[in-house]
Amino acid sequence: MKEQLKNIAALIPKIKEYDEDLEKQSLWWTVVAMVGKVNNQDMEPQLLDSIAETQEQFSKLKDTLIDSLVKRYVDKLSVEMALKSQALIEILNRNLFERTADVGFLAMDDEVISFMVEADFSENPQAAMRQNLVEYVQKYSVYDDVVLLTPSLDVAVRLKEDCDAASVVMTEEIKQALDSNDYVESDQPVSDLTFHDKPLTFYQKIVSNGQTVGLLCLCFKFEDEFERISNTLINDDCPITFILEGLDGHGIFSSKPEKISLASQAKIDCDKMKFLQLDREPTFVFTSVAKGYQGYKGLSWESKLMMPAKRALQNDTLESEIVLNDQSALFPHDLNELNLEINTALLIVILNGKIISLKNKVKAFLPVLDSFQEIGADIARIFLSSIEHIQQISYQTISTEVEISSRLSADIMDRNLYERANDSRWWALNRRIRTVLSNPLPTDQEKQEITELLKSINELYTVYTNIFVYDQAGEIVAMSADSPNLLGKRLIDLPEVRETLANRNSQHYAVSEFTKTPLYDNAETYIYHASVQGIESDSAVGGVGVVFDSTPEFKAILDDCLPKQINGERYENSFSTFVDRRGMIISITDNHLNLTVGDTLPVNADILGKENGSSGSENVLFDGVDFLAGYQVTKGYREYKVSDNYQNDVIALAFVPC
Repeated sequence: MKEQLKNIAALIPKIKEYDEDLEKQSLWWTVVAMVGKVNNQDMEPQLLDSIAETQEQFSKLKDTLIDSLVKRYVDKLSVEMALKSQALIEILNRNLFERTADVGFLAMDDEVISFMVEADFSENPQAAMRQNLVEYVQKYSVYDDVVLLTPSLDVAVRLKEDCDAASVVMTEEIKQALDSNDYVESDQPVSDLTFHDKPLTFYQKIVSNGQTVGLLCLCFKFEDEFERISNTLINDDCPITFILEGLDGHGIFSSKPEKISLASQAKIDCDKMKFLQLDREPTFVFTSVAKGYQGYKGLSWESKLMMPAKRALQNDTLESEIVLNDQSALFPHDLNELNLEINTALLIVILNGKIISLKNKVKAFLPVLDSFQEIGADIARIFLSSIEHIQQISYQTISTEVEISSRLSADIMDRNLYERANDSRWWALNRRIRTVLSNPLPTDQEKQEITELLKSINELYTVYTNIFVYDQAGEIVAMSADSPNLLGKRLIDLPEVRETLANRNSQHYAVSEFTKTPLYDNAETYIYHASVQGIESDSAVGGVGVVFDSTPEFKAILDDCLPKQINGERYENSFSTFVDRRGMIISITDNHLNLTVGDTLPVNADILGKENGSSGSENVLFDGVDFLAGYQVTKGYREYKVSDNYQNDVIALAFVPC
């Protein structure tokens, strides 16, 4: 470890400068001590021994200072790499968790089941089913193909019309899906089914009356999603390489494809950073695995980040102009104690020397002691400069952390709510719901059928507390939650319900304001709505509403992205929050200010007015405490809040005392 710190120190210009300055002082100390000893033979040996012992003490403290400086640099890198490495795998994991629900829902769609049961795969039925699949996939731009296979693996229909494959080969994963009631996820290519070298496919068998009638295959835009995530995490001129790797060491994707072969050389424990020689270049590597989201951890992948050490360590320009303050949470008290310790020891030697010199009338030794006093002043200056430098590094570390933290939480929020917009529109396409709502007077049995369907959907999509269906009058006729007091409730006064019932476009959705609602136990949340089109017409006969479980879901996002110390613990009095343009809190982690959802955050007005997509960090003052605040204004994900005419600006903020 000592040798590794030495190798890292050699790559940091500022540390080399401090080391050389301190080494010069040590050399000058040796010269002065030797001159004093040669020219003052009558001095007491005890004084000369004290000078030698103090120099030895100084050498040890010098090494401690240099090691501490190196450790601060390494910790700064480790914190950044840990955040980004974990984010890469967790964001992907959250996305794929949603896919596991999609494949389950679509496999129980009435029209899909009827199509497979009737087994008429001629041109017209195929075209009609393909159009149904197109309608679904238009809501979810994360899929590049959907394939329905017969139990014998003949192609019944697929989205890719330019593919003329009549059947696919049996694989272990396909067999597992046909033999199981659960979905199967696979990153293995299948001849005539997957058309990417590195695919990701979700399989779910299609069942009717207990009999397997087909297999649904959802083909995920795997590489596209990896690129989107890594681009979110890469700054301008970022030297980091992101790699997704299988546990067998095989690289799947890389943000810099030319580096992918190096990844297998860097086998390290997860949640650890290592300093390695890769292709004769000093490199920092950090590896993470998914911690899981609602129990889902996906396939056995690792997220690996690689950063060339020279670029990472030589970029030590300190842009902040903070004043050295021993009351700051970032002040390195341990090194300041070292500074006081060596100067106190040297001062004692000098005072004792002067007393002994005057007592023994050896005035010739006084200039030597004056030289030691100058050495002490120079050492104090170097230590003070290094302490200031360390505080600057700590400041930069926190600044980087809070900015990354806010950027990640905003991105995950957009991605999460993108799914909510899509879910509501998917379920509004369900033929059973459309058929029942097309009837002006649906029977109790029909309503119960929809209720059972909604309950089945809610079991797959666990981020909702309720999924409800309302008729053309805005009256709730069925819901997944056991809330009898809400059945029959009229929602026509809500603007988002009126907008939904007036809509004729299956791509459109409406969203409530983030406000208290009896549909969420009088707490604040977003409710997404989609219009249900009639069977015989394109006018709306009702709507589907989904009640997002915002309280735990948003808080979980913020908690997962909260800045952490190198030991994994949160910084004392740190917190993160989502606010709207007015500063109203949408969600917030535990905090010492006792702020809660619905309160107004006393944050700088200029932050609340930042443009969409803006990010950065600023100093703010809360309750007499200085904080570094990282901010990110949401910018949307894929088409969500980008090209779908929905606007809902949210600012993610992360605060750490400084």
